[in-house]
Amino acid sequence: MRLLLLCFITCFFISPPVCAAWQKQPIVIAASATIPPYVIEKTDTGIQRNIIKAALIEQGLGNIVVIYMFNKRAEQQLHSGNVDILLNYAGKRGAGIYPSHQPVLSYKNVAVSLKKRNFTIETINELNNKSVLGFQHATAYLPPPFAKGVAQFASYEEVVNQRAQVDRLMKD
Repeated sequence: MRLLLLCFITCFFISPPVCAAWQKQPIVIAASATIPPYVIEKTDTGIQRNIIKAALIEQGLGNIVVIYMFNKRAEQQLHSGNVDILLNYAGKRGAGIYPSHQPVLSYKNVAVSLKKRNFTIETINELNNKSVLGFQHATAYLPPPFAKGVAQFASYEEVVNQRAQVDRLMKD
């Protein structure tokens, strides 16, 4: 009797109507809204967003919804199961979270200062005693020496919108 029940359940779950119904469930992707050209909320495009979406479509998953939110909220939504995919996840690996084996994109994070300051910044230690403005949750995304060095900075803040970093830099 158990074998018969197992066969019924297996046939039910691999039947075309059930598979079609499953594919109609949207794949929900969470992405930061403020990292052009990688993700651009205003036009619902971007290099990274387009690559991920194309890969999913190639696998036959066409019902894809991209929602835009801040990094910390996106991590919370991933952990609570409200999103299926999170672009640029830097959090802890937990049950039900499966990182890709290879990165889709590799970012090159840099420190930028005004020329008139005459700073030479080639290592994280050279940020010591300087005011640093990072992107939201930067201490999770950047290498561990950055998070450890924050205590040595003259001041440290994070902003949600990375364009604000440029604005604040230009305002000295």
